[in-house]
Amino acid sequence: MPAMIFAADIMAIQPGLVLWTVVTFVALVLLLSKVAWKPILRLVEERERTIHAALEGARQDRDEASRLLEEQRGLLAAARKESAEAVKKALADAEVARQELVQKSRKEAEELLARARAQIEEDKAQAQAQLKGVVVDLAIDVAAKMLGEHLKDPGPQRALFERYVQDLPRTGTRG
Repeated sequence: MPAMIFAADIMAIQPGLVLWTVVTFVALVLLLSKVAWKPILRLVEERERTIHAALEGARQDRDEASRLLEEQRGLLAAARKESAEAVKKALADAEVARQELVQKSRKEAEELLARARAQIEEDKAQAQAQLKGVVVDLAIDVAAKMLGEHLKDPGPQRALFERYVQDLPRTGTRG
């Protein structure tokens, strides 16, 4: 039972104890308000200002990031447009270069063909000249055999035959 008496004694109101508890509490509150609450409140206010500043900085950073993102999008669009124009210009330049190469190739082919034709004409003229000489020699030989004797001086007859052979291409006659 002694434990019960002790428990009942604790539950009883004792005016002296209540008074000293209130005095101690008020003294503690006054002491804390002078010594601890002002620094604590100052720290809380400073922390609140820091949080507000951080929030404002975050908002400014977000706005700056949005602005930079829009700027980057604009630059990207401009770069795409510029690259498309560069590709278009490169294709146009390539087409011009191709046309120039085709034109140059055609010109070279025409020049080569003209040179070949000129060479053919030159070779043809040489062949005709050689053929005329051979024809003149054969004509002299045939005439000499037909006459039955060698011509003593084939020079004048040669000139006559050469004139006759020269006239052949102009008149178109054979004979």
